[in-house]
Amino acid sequence: RHTAQRIASRLAEAPSAIALISGPSGAGKSTLLRALPEHLSARALHPIPIDAHFPRPAAVVDLFDSSLDEALRLLAHAGLAEAALFARTPDQLSDGQRTRLALALALDGARQRPRQRCVLIADEFLHNLDRPTARSVALTLRRAVRATPNLALVAATTHDDLTAALQPDHHVKLNLCSLVAPFSAPDADPATTPPAPDPDEAFTIAPAPFAAYLALARFHYRAAPPATHTLTLAAHHPDSPTPIGALVVSMPTLNAAWRSLAWPGRYSPPSREAAKRLNDEVRCISRIVIDPRFRARGAATSLIRHYLASPQTIRTEAVASMGRACPIFTRAGMTEHALPPRAQDERLLHVLATLRIPRSRLATPGALLRRLSADQRRELARAARTWANHSRRDRAHKDHDLEPLLRRAARTILANPTAYTHSIS
Repeated sequence: RHTAQRIASRLAEAPSAIALISGPSGAGKSTLLRALPEHLSARALHPIPIDAHFPRPAAVVDLFDSSLDEALRLLAHAGLAEAALFARTPDQLSDGQRTRLALALALDGARQRPRQRCVLIADEFLHNLDRPTARSVALTLRRAVRATPNLALVAATTHDDLTAALQPDHHVKLNLCSLVAPFSAPDADPATTPPAPDPDEAFTIAPAPFAAYLALARFHYRAAPPATHTLTLAAHHPDSPTPIGALVVSMPTLNAAWRSLAWPGRYSPPSREAAKRLNDEVRCISRIVIDPRFRARGAATSLIRHYLASPQTIRTEAVASMGRACPIFTRAGMTEHALPPRAQDERLLHVLATLRIPRSRLATPGALLRRLSADQRRELARAARTWANHSRRDRAHKDHDLEPLLRRAARTILANPTAYTHSIS
């Protein structure tokens, strides 16, 4: 009880503090955490457990109290920047994905209390994850806490490999008999001492065969490989014998609306000369994929920066469906260009608005259809089949059952694509 009081006092003294409690099973970590909320509340700190037990079998995006756009941002921040995941329920996710979802929901809980100091509490912290994934999630959580003034963290674990990722301000070490090292912490002032290097800085990037991308392609939301490829870069990490990420560079497509914003008049109007300039001067970053165990460590941004430091052409472009929620391209130095919805997406969104259906409801089409009248279902079915018929990628699915068709539409409409460009002198 005395140790719980001291932890609460330390967290109340400094914003964005992290306390780590470590020790073997049976040493009293869970008992200590159970005593903690009372002492936090006495100091006007609101406890929020990071709990991977979800209250209802809803789609991932429907579990959040925040807006859809904010939910997507929180999911991306937790390493779940995959449009295909948003329509799934928690029981359809892997252990690692559920843990990341629990983290995103805990951060959402803190976001709902902007005027109150909140403390995330994690018992058996990341005990069920493989160690590379655990270190990635710990790093993600540490960054989130450090970036949020009204947030602190207390994590308890039996593992000894998370200290570098969490960089705790206070470390309480327990054994089966006693408190071994109460509140060990750096002697330096954390406000003036540079943070220790992140463990993800150990990865290296180098050109690789296209097979390096193909080995990771199952983790990309686009199943098919790019139509062309002129260069592949692979990211390597000591924790993995195989590449943990890949970037693919391709030839540009002939038409793209964002080019008139980035390079007005250079590649338009269409002509043989404009097409030649385009092929000579522009390459497209067509794919970036990271092994889920290593997401949220900065590998994607580093891959982009590595390419832009020595690009194949003077201009580079990219399009990302989750660009706004997961701004890896802007972090790497590219310029963002917001894209309007495609005509077919806009028509479907208009029908949804007419029927008073929030676009987030597309993530749970079964529940949505059960709420609609027969006339509403018919109108939505017509709109969904028209949407698919006007999309080259989805045309083959236009005659499928309505529920899977709406699920396909959700993957596009829930995440607004964004274009990015970069030029060198």
